[in-house]
Amino acid sequence: MRISQLAEATGVSIPTLKYYLRERLLPPGATESATRASYDERHVERVRLVRALIDVGHLSIDRVREVVMALDISASMTGVIGDVRTSARTFIEALRDRDALTILG
Repeated sequence: MRISQLAEATGVSIPTLKYYLRERLLPPGATESATRASYDERHVERVRLVRALIDVGHLSIDRVREVVMALDISASMTGVIGDVRTSARTFIEALRDRDALTILG
């Protein structure tokens, strides 16, 4: 979706969305051209979160940035931890297979 559609989906004005982008409260959209980006449901959810933190939580823009950055880091780390777990399981299974072959051999 384009930024106008994101504005419509969230009820937040285009200038406000551009401000959120500049302030790093909202991740950039997928670049389609020098002047156009595409946004998705993740952006809609992030805008709603930012609005809730500001309107309901009465947080400053700086505090909101800290919250969303912490969430982004946490999501990133969850992916890394999942990758490490998968690698560890694969390694353990390989060791078990090797040990089984050694015992049988």
